Parts: sequence; structure tokens; C-alpha cells
Amino acid sequence: MNITSFSIFIIVLEFFDLHPNISDKIIIDENNWILYIFSCEIKNKKDGGGTHELTKLLDKISEDIDSGKYKDKIIIGIYDNDSSGYQEFNGLKESEYQIFKQGVVKKHKTKNIYAIIIPIPTGMEIYNQRKQEFKFFEIEHYFPVSFLEENNMLTELDINGIFEITGNKADFADKIKVLNEPEIFKIFENLFFVIDEINNESINYF
Repeated sequence: MNITSFSIFIIVLEFFDLHPNISDKIIIDENNWILYIFSCEIKNKKDGGGTHELTKLLDKISEDIDSGKYKDKIIIGIYDNDSSGYQEFNGLKESEYQIFKQGVVKKHKTKNIYAIIIPIPTGMEIYNQRKQEFKFFEIEHYFPVSFLEENNMLTELDINGIFEITGNKADFADKIKVLNEPEIFKIFENLFFVIDEINNESINYF
């Protein structure tokens, strides 16, 4: 797997856990797909959620760029495609961000800052609900349903075919760290193909 082109990226993820080494950060780190990753280090959802903190962090990075930091970097903030992620992604200021890929990526008008809302893969269109309150797609949904069920990560909702991620993300991340089954991660291609578009690259991951 060629990851050289990713060395210019700083990826910013939202997650809600108490410890900086777990959850979404591990899922990507442990597979060596991205070299530089920061988290928002949110305490918990009650404190406003990772999505809002992610937006605030992108704003802070924008200010830092004005001060000369991150000159040679491309910054990418990745939002879950759930209710809060959808709200924050679509709430990015139009005076600062423009559409780069319709419904998926926005780019800062004057800086190399991008925001991605994770794409919903083919075959999982049921998660593409019109009403914001019915949006539940998180990055963990990229794992097979059977694998998530085995690890007690899912709760089935009243909307047929939709599951909410409700399990222990810390325990789940610990299991992911020791996995040596590449096919488990195949659907993550949907996210990395979007990153490739930003970088004008075409990479075969599997």
C-alpha cells in the first residue's frame, strides 16, 4: 500500500471518548493509512459533542495558518454523517467555505482546509435519511454489520435496516488494534477515495 502521498495531510477527527488513544483515531492509525492525525479530545457528548469541537478546531487551525503554521499541510476535518455531523458540516460559514464535492466535501476559500462528511457507501443508502434527526451514519458503520454485532456495537432502530452505534468504543478500538483481517476494513475505501480526490491521487487499497 502506497501512503507516501498522505504525508502532507493533517487529519482531524471527532470522537467523544475520555482517552486520546481510542475510538476513530485508532481505526485509522492502526492501519497506517494516514500519517498525521489529531483528535478533538472531547470529554463526552454532553459537553457539546465532537462535531462542534471539530468545527472550532478547524477555525483555530485557520487562525494558525494566518500566523504561518501548517504552511505545507493540507488540513482535513472528518465529520460523521449523523445528526450532529450533518448539522455542523452544513453549518460551515458560506463566507469561508465553498463546495468541493457536492454533499461530501467543502474547501476553505483561501486555505488548504477541507471538511469531509463521511460518504455513505452503495448498498447502505437507507442511512441517507432526509430528516437530520434520523441520520445515524458513523465511521464505525464502515465495518461489516456482522462484525459490529459480534462486538455488541449496534442497536437496531425503529427505521427498518438502520442501526445506531451504541457499544463501547474503547473496547472496540482495542480489538481493532490487533486485527489482521484487511477485508474487514474494505468499506473504508469510500472515505479514502474522497481523500484521494483532494490529493489528485488514485490508490488501490486492496
